[in-house]
Amino acid sequence: MPLEEPVTQATRPVNLPTDQSPQNFIRDTLPEAAHIIQFRLPCAACHYPVAWLWSELRISGMRIMTTLNNKAMAAMSDWLDLLVEKRALPCAVTQVTIHGKTEYLRATGYADIASGESITEDAIFRLYSMSKPIVSVALMMLYEEGRFQLGDPLYRYLGSKWRKENMSVFAGWRGDEEAGRKEVDFDTVPCQSDITMRQVLTHTAGLSYGFDPSGRGIAVDRIYNKTMVHPARHPETIADDDPSMLAAFCDVLAEMPLLYQPGTQWNYSYATDVCGALVEILSGQSLDQFLAERVFGPIGMVDASFDLSADKADRMPHNYRYVPPEGVGPDDVYKGSDTLHFPHLGTITDIDEGSRGGYLNPARPKFLSGGGGLLGTASDYSKFCSMLLAGGVNEQGQGIMGSRTIDYITSNHLPGGQGLMDMVPKPEFQYSETAKNGGSFGLGFSIVESTQEAGLIGSVGNYAWGGAAATIFWCDPVEKMSVVFCTQVMGMQPPNMLRAKLGSYIYGALES
Repeated sequence: MPLEEPVTQATRPVNLPTDQSPQNFIRDTLPEAAHIIQFRLPCAACHYPVAWLWSELRISGMRIMTTLNNKAMAAMSDWLDLLVEKRALPCAVTQVTIHGKTEYLRATGYADIASGESITEDAIFRLYSMSKPIVSVALMMLYEEGRFQLGDPLYRYLGSKWRKENMSVFAGWRGDEEAGRKEVDFDTVPCQSDITMRQVLTHTAGLSYGFDPSGRGIAVDRIYNKTMVHPARHPETIADDDPSMLAAFCDVLAEMPLLYQPGTQWNYSYATDVCGALVEILSGQSLDQFLAERVFGPIGMVDASFDLSADKADRMPHNYRYVPPEGVGPDDVYKGSDTLHFPHLGTITDIDEGSRGGYLNPARPKFLSGGGGLLGTASDYSKFCSMLLAGGVNEQGQGIMGSRTIDYITSNHLPGGQGLMDMVPKPEFQYSETAKNGGSFGLGFSIVESTQEAGLIGSVGNYAWGGAAATIFWCDPVEKMSVVFCTQVMGMQPPNMLRAKLGSYIYGALES
C-alpha cells in the first residue's frame, strides 16, 4: 500500500512490504513521536480500508489533533463550581495535559472559606500520598544505575533488624479476642522469608499504616498505635547523620509484627517511607537533596518540596475534613441537577490549625516522609506526569529516566500476575482508592487492567494514585494524557468517585 507520511513533515514515500502485516508496519515503521496531522491515502492502491488504518493508528497510541471539546469541559467546570457551592469541596485546581501541552487549567473555590480568599492556579497543596509515585521513581532511578535489584533483601541495605530471623508475623489475639485486643496481647509466628525491594515498592511486604486503631479490620494497626514510638516525637534522640529521621524510623518499624508473611497479601503501608530511606542509603544523599537535584530541578517542579518557605506560605490553602451528610437515606432518589452533586453530599470543616506548621519549619532533623510529606502545585505534578508519558525526558529533551524503565514500573508487579483484589482479604478496611476490582499494582502506581471492572472510563494501562486530602492524578499512556486534580479535604467519601466523574467529563471531551 503506497502511503505518504504526514504532510507536516519533510518526508519520503513509505511502502508496505507484501510480507509484512499492517499491524507490524504501524508498530515498526511509523515513529510514535510524530504527531500525525493528516495522511494522503491513494485509495485506488489501498489493500486495507482507510477506516481500518485509522483505527489501527488510534490503537497504536498515535493521535490526530487530540483536543478537548470546550463545551464539554465547560460542563466539568460547572460541576466543580457546584461542588464548591455545596461545600462538598473548598476548592479545586484541575490540569489536563496532552502530549506535554496544557489543554485545561482552572482554579475554582477558596484557599480559605472563612476569609473568602480565592484559590489560585499556583496554589501549593499537601500532596500526601501522591508523594509515593515520586519517591518510587527516585528509587528506580538508582535501580537504573545498578545499585540494587528488585529481589534483593532489605537487610542488605537496612541492617540485621530486617532479617527474617529478627522479624515476626501477627498470629492472633491471645485468649478472648476482645480482651486481647484491648490489652494489646498477641501471638506471633516466625517470618518465613526476607522482605525484598520489590515488596516495599508494591506494598506486599507485610507492613501497615496504623489507620485502623481499633485493630478490628487490620490487627497490627492497633499494635502500631499502642506500641510504636515515632522518632519525630523525640527529635533530640536523632543522630546527626540522620536529618530526615528515616534511618531511626526504619529501625522502629522493623520491631513491629508484620500483618502477613511477605509477598502473600497487599496492604497499604509505610513501605514508601522505607523506599525514601533506601534512596538515602543507595545515593549517599538525603532524600530532599536527591529529589531536588535529580527530580524536581531537572523536571522544573519549582514548588515541590518537603518545606514551605515563608515567602510562599500564603499560597498553601487551608486543609478541611469531610463531614458525612445527615438525613440521607439509602433509598433516596436523585433527579435532574441533584445527580451532579451526588454522591458527594457531605460538607467540610476547617482543620488547618495544626496541619501547616510542620511544613513551615525547615529545621532538621525533620521526618521527611517519602510516603506522604511532599508539597507541590498542580503544574509541578503535571510536569512529573509529562516526563513519564514522554518516555522519561523533560520539556527540554533531557533524559530523567529510561522509557523501558517507565514501562516496567507501570506494569503489574504483583506475584503471579494477580489482580489487586486477589491479594486484599478485607478491602473495606483499605485506606486507599484501590479497594475495587479491575486493577493491579506496579512499582509505586496503581494500574487499570480492566476499565469495565474498575468502573473507570479510559485506557487499559492507565496508572495513577491519590492523596489523603482527595488529590488525584492519572496518566493515560495511550492518549498521552495526564490529569491532576488538587483540593484539600481529608477523609473524602466515597474515595474514588471524584476520579470517576472527572474521567466521565474528560474522556467525553476528547476529540481527535
